[in-house]
Amino acid sequence: MMPACAWMHLAVCPAWTPPTTPPSSATKKGDANNVRALLEQLQGVDNRRAAMVSTLVAVRSADDPEPLIAVGRVVGEIAREPMGTNGFGFDPIMWIPALARPLPSCPLKSKMPTATVVSRPKPWQR
Repeated sequence: MMPACAWMHLAVCPAWTPPTTPPSSATKKGDANNVRALLEQLQGVDNRRAAMVSTLVAVRSADDPEPLIAVGRVVGEIAREPMGTNGFGFDPIMWIPALARPLPSCPLKSKMPTATVVSRPKPWQR
């Protein structure tokens, strides 16, 4: 099996509209700057509902007709400042109300049930 490809997306509440000019921190790349840019854009926004969606695709070859596709989704809110130290990307600002904690401090066991296999190759195709 070839290495898997992962994609992550953060969807913020529909009431939020991205600004037409990028915030000052958006000019530099990196997780910390991306987090800072999002927090700048959400200043003054009270409805901070969001969903973090990860998609993982595993293929046996470049022309695999039925790749294995898994999707994970966690629903929460964008915090007003980074919290926790165990995570990357937007994890530090993702607050999970159902667990009453930020995503970086959630045990791995509590994160795993959110993954769903969307497509699986048939046994005779393996």
